[in-house]
Amino acid sequence: MELLGSIGRSRPACRGNIKMSGRGMYVDCSGCSGEARLEAKGCFNGLAERVIPGFSGEIILMGLTDRMYTGTAVEALVAISEVRDDIDTLEGGGGLTGLSMKDRSRAKRLISSIRSKLDQDPFLITCGEKELRKDISCISGKGSKPVREMLERVVEGVVRTRRRLEKEGGAPG
Repeated sequence: MELLGSIGRSRPACRGNIKMSGRGMYVDCSGCSGEARLEAKGCFNGLAERVIPGFSGEIILMGLTDRMYTGTAVEALVAISEVRDDIDTLEGGGGLTGLSMKDRSRAKRLISSIRSKLDQDPFLITCGEKELRKDISCISGKGSKPVREMLERVVEGVVRTRRRLEKEGGAPG
């Protein structure tokens, strides 16, 4: 199985009804135009927007055939969900108020760029990782440390997830 083979927003986000039961998250995909599999672009991104950060268990996508995901697939989904939460916090102004105008402007550009990549394909972040880290280090004024740390955590979360998936043979090429 090629996990997350070509993530991106080519289809609408997941609209399936979600029910939690025991350690499982059941997604009713019957009314959705998606493919009902995590390897599909819209399904992965849509569920990454809806899964609860810290979730552990199994995810069952119920469509024409039911598909159960555990382990690495669920961990990748949760990791990207947590990255999205950090970006949401930063987009909401969390931590930016104490920055100089110059650093705030840089941070907002980086946040916008990261959000765009998350919405297209979370692993695009790893393609320009060195440049992104360099841009993050340029936010250096008074009060900038928490913002830099959060942006670094975002990048590191995606990079770590991709490396783990590559190690296990399931990351995109």
